[in-house]
Amino acid sequence: MEIGLGLLPGRTRRGLGLSFVESGVAFAAERFEVTSFTLAVAAFNQTAISVYCRAGFDVVDQYSHETNCGTFVRAHLGGQPAINADSAMFTG
Repeated sequence: MEIGLGLLPGRTRRGLGLSFVESGVAFAAERFEVTSFTLAVAAFNQTAISVYCRAGFDVVDQYSHETNCGTFVRAHLGGQPAINADSAMFTG
């Protein structure tokens, strides 16, 4: 399952990130009965990437996104990420 998470800027750097990510993953796992998660984050956001890695996500690749004008990191938690060869996007 691809998930999206974000803290308000005023709530960052307060030690809330790990519990926020873990709570979101736990909710999705229970609600949707899934065990595999993928997310994308801007490559410059090293703080978020660090939190995702501490939560057990592994960085699996980087890609450019023209619409958002930047490079993004894709991270995965649980099982093997499934790749749709036609779109090079992860599905789960």
